[in-house]
Amino acid sequence: MKKRLVLVAAVLVAFTACKKKEEKKDEAAKPTESMTKPEVKKEEPKQEEPAKEEPKKLPEVEMVDHDLSPFGKQFAGYVVTAPKDAKLEFDDPSRHIVLSDTDFITIEEAPYWEDAVKGLDKDKDNQNIKKVSDTEYRYERTPPLGKSWLVDMLVKIGKEKWSCGTGMTGTFHSEAMADRISTICKSIRKK
Repeated sequence: MKKRLVLVAAVLVAFTACKKKEEKKDEAAKPTESMTKPEVKKEEPKQEEPAKEEPKKLPEVEMVDHDLSPFGKQFAGYVVTAPKDAKLEFDDPSRHIVLSDTDFITIEEAPYWEDAVKGLDKDKDNQNIKKVSDTEYRYERTPPLGKSWLVDMLVKIGKEKWSCGTGMTGTFHSEAMADRISTICKSIRKK
């Protein structure tokens, strides 16, 4: 019987020793306080003021007088000062002064121009509407295509009223291009 007791004791000792080894392995696998990374509080990013866009500057261009008579007999004797490489395109009733692949000026009959500009604020896409003078309005649009700048100016050719400006799409180029278009429209005059 002594042998049995010794055998049972030996098995118990072996079993206990194995159990302690497993506990040590489990403890070694668990990170201790010194091993865990301290919890770092994430700082919320600082709200920076939105960067103000620098106004785009247009390259200097040579401005020359262009004869407007290709736009029809009512324009005979009138000129416009526009970039030297501007092109006049007339496909009745469309009259365009083409400035680039993307920018142009429209000149359209506008017998009710004053009534039309009074309704600019009725279109939800029109913003920052400014009455520059009794004959010029400037505003911005944000239709699905993006922000555009518009110019609409009343020009009298003889006794007729005409609208000169960016047309309904405006210029997507920059406010500086809208300024140039305004300057060109203001230059229309009798020779």
